[in-house]
Amino acid sequence: NALEASPRKETISIQLTDEKECTITIQNQGIVPRDMRSTFFEKYATSGKRGGTGLGTYSAKLISDTLGSHISMDSSEEKGTTIKIIFPKNG
Repeated sequence: NALEASPRKETISIQLTDEKECTITIQNQGIVPRDMRSTFFEKYATSGKRGGTGLGTYSAKLISDTLGSHISMDSSEEKGTTIKIIFPKNG
């Protein structure tokens, strides 16, 4: 999804950290449409994608919840879009 949403020839960064929690951060320069931001992880939420089912980010949310992690999205014209998944450390 990050590749599809990214403008051509722009960088997609993936960062893994292992500090207080384990975190995966995926960032690109694509922008989530303003009207989609509040429903981004909801079932069947889609915008402007031909043949899109709206199940991709919903599935990511289900997987995140099942693993006990937290997934979030932030998108703005200035910073692009960032998806962050935080996994709690056990013990």
